[in-house]
Amino acid sequence: MPKRKRGSRRPAKEPFLWSPEEMAHVLAWYDLKAKYRIGREIFRESIVSYLKGRWPRDFTWEKVDNLIKKIHDKCYRNDKAKFRHRGMMLEVGTECLDRKWFESEFKEDEPYLDAFARKDMLIGDPHFQQTFDRKTRSRSISAAAPLETRATRSRSKNVAVDIISNPREQSGGEAKYRGRERTERSVSRSSSSPTSAKSILSEHHSRPTAETRQVSVGQSEMVIDSEESAEELRTQRRYSTIQRQSWQYTVRTEQPGPTRRTLVEELQEKLLAAEATIRTLNDENYSLQSECAKLRNQLAFNEEEQRNRKDCWDSVQRDRDLKKDLSDRKLKVLSLEREISETRNLARFVKPFEISTGQSVTNRITQGLGDIAYNTIRKAFDQHTDPIQDAANRIEQNSELDALFKRSIGNTTDADASVTHISEILNGASAQHIIGAAIAAALCEWVFNSDWPNFDRGQSQLLEGYRKCLKLQEEGKKALQTLDRAAHDRLMSEPAFTGYTRPNKANELANRLLIALSALLGTSVQIADEDRELVREIFHEALEVKCRMLTVKPEMHLRTVKVGAPFDPHIMDPVEDGWSPVNRSHHRSGRVKMSLFPGLCYATPNAKAQEEAPTDVDGMVRLKMRVVDDSSGDFEKISNAVVLLEE
Repeated sequence: MPKRKRGSRRPAKEPFLWSPEEMAHVLAWYDLKAKYRIGREIFRESIVSYLKGRWPRDFTWEKVDNLIKKIHDKCYRNDKAKFRHRGMMLEVGTECLDRKWFESEFKEDEPYLDAFARKDMLIGDPHFQQTFDRKTRSRSISAAAPLETRATRSRSKNVAVDIISNPREQSGGEAKYRGRERTERSVSRSSSSPTSAKSILSEHHSRPTAETRQVSVGQSEMVIDSEESAEELRTQRRYSTIQRQSWQYTVRTEQPGPTRRTLVEELQEKLLAAEATIRTLNDENYSLQSECAKLRNQLAFNEEEQRNRKDCWDSVQRDRDLKKDLSDRKLKVLSLEREISETRNLARFVKPFEISTGQSVTNRITQGLGDIAYNTIRKAFDQHTDPIQDAANRIEQNSELDALFKRSIGNTTDADASVTHISEILNGASAQHIIGAAIAAALCEWVFNSDWPNFDRGQSQLLEGYRKCLKLQEEGKKALQTLDRAAHDRLMSEPAFTGYTRPNKANELANRLLIALSALLGTSVQIADEDRELVREIFHEALEVKCRMLTVKPEMHLRTVKVGAPFDPHIMDPVEDGWSPVNRSHHRSGRVKMSLFPGLCYATPNAKAQEEAPTDVDGMVRLKMRVVDDSSGDFEKISNAVVLLEE
């Protein structure tokens, strides 16, 4: 039966020994990986490069992974809490971590701060400190020494003798010399004296290290006696050649017992000193990092405080703007309150007439204007034999006013041509002429459309003569109405009638209207004080309302109201011919009886609504008379023209 071939034996690999410091680093890295969820690929590359950069050993990921598996198995075989604190020092590895390198690699996450804090907590445990010191001291010697020293330490003490006696430890050339030496030894033992190679070898082993070093450098002639034979000299020289090759390695590796222990102790002391230096540097680095963290916190606090100051300054600016806006709004509110109070005062002024006389406000105003005109004309008739001729003479004596009337009336029947002439006149006319034209148009409108039942025949003849004196035909009447509308548009659009100066300007304009009326009727005719006051109040309110309307809507043009037409709430709507449209579908029985001044409207209310109320229309306060529609029951908006309605 043939023999079974044995497989070739491979030499056993030297086990990869982990020092406590290396193991602590690996465990600390795994602790940080589990806590901060570092990716597997990034972790694999980082830990291997870190270990290779710190220790010049052949670290691979398989070795690191095997170490962790062993530790993991031991964790679950033993008590986990006891293992973490006393077994393999899972979290103590942060003591050896290179913080600068770790911070440069993971500066965004900065997990090392928590790891170092946990290390400080573990170091504070006295039982753990004893265990840590005992284990690290017992394992630091074998872990800190280099690989060559470990291989050297595994050899026997007498390395030179082992090398000579064991041919496996030598090269091929050394084995040949040993064979030769043995042959020569056997020859020399039989022929020479006892002081042969054996005695020389024993003498060599008994000599100190310095003498051996002398023999290795070629000074063997000093040891050999002059009486020796030539054969012994050749043998000695050959032996010296063999020893020269082996003793050089022996001198490097072989150390006596006490000397080797002293070297190990020195290396251990240096290692401990280096570890202490590392701890000191780590502590200093930790203190510097703490100071840097404090400085960063202070910088962040300063930046936050600066932002807060900027926000505070912005809030102060906003408060100032709000206060300014509030002051503007307060002024606006005051102006509105002033207008409201004026409107209420007017309402208080109007109501006593309704209560005392039982007649409407418009009838009272009409009666007042009629009395003023009648008394004025009556006085002129009493003072002059021919009052009509005197009035005509006074109009003709005023050349500018006469030219204005003649050009405005003209001899043409074309209304558009009259409007063109009037526009040219207004562009070059003064305020006094415009006021006079407006008064003349309003007075003529009132004279033509007035029908007072208490006038006697003589008064009617007086009015007829006054009408002829002014030479007003139908075409001239239209031209004067257009002039009235354009004059009010021109006056009310001036900047003097805006803002808080409207009441004063209205009073001034009322006085100028009275003066123009007196000049028109004659300088010798004086208007009574009570009549002047009544006219001033009426004109004041009319101008106030017109100013408010033109302030809210400057593009609004005042329209005259045709006498006898139905009341139209949209009387201010612009039309092509300049006249207000007649809304035939409107269910109102009231008709225009008299047109006083464009811009103010007093509507006679029905019996269903005998009250008046201030109402906000289009952002401004006006006096509004409630006019109830018989069909729908809704309130009618007040018209933007001064009309008198009759039921």
